[in-house]
Amino acid sequence: PRLFRVDYYYPANTKAGAAPMLVDRKGGSQSYVFKSSAVYIIDTPQCVYIWKGAHATNGHKTVTDFTVKSFQTYEGSPMMLERCEDGKESKKMLDTLRLFNCLLPSESTAEMHAYADRTADQVALLSDDSAYLAEKAQRRGEEREREQREADAKRIEAEVRLVREKEAAEVRQREKEKERERDERVLKETKERTAESGVGSDGG
Repeated sequence: PRLFRVDYYYPANTKAGAAPMLVDRKGGSQSYVFKSSAVYIIDTPQCVYIWKGAHATNGHKTVTDFTVKSFQTYEGSPMMLERCEDGKESKKMLDTLRLFNCLLPSESTAEMHAYADRTADQVALLSDDSAYLAEKAQRRGEEREREQREADAKRIEAEVRLVREKEAAEVRQREKEKERERDERVLKETKERTAESGVGSDGG
């Protein structure tokens, strides 16, 4: 079985277009969440399933139909075809999705929030809701400032730690030098006393 996502791509200096992209699910331990703005092709030996997201466009459908026809004509994909829309999946399709460890948008809180955020942006742009866009820009600016402050705090903390480590190393070095000087002084005094004792013995 193969899983393809038909979604928009944005090549440089050209208009956005829709294209099928292979979704690699070999050994995927983490669930793959379907995007509600895309169309997915599940190519199995028995049937080709087409799942259409609730917010996919006619452009997605056109590319999907062409891709499936190419699979059937040139790659030996089965002629049996099953289409469904988001929330209207058959049991067979749901069982097939589970083989790929896939989740529908309704099963993923993160995808629901992401779509809600994208939709709010689109509505604001269409209605020219400058207040909403300004508030969102302000929130993003505040988030960047917070991230910058956190990064600066970590950098300062690392610099302070390095300074303290350097000071501690210098203290240890000075202590070692003092200890070495003390040992040398003790050794010198011991030699002098020994020499004085030898002179006294010779004079007696």
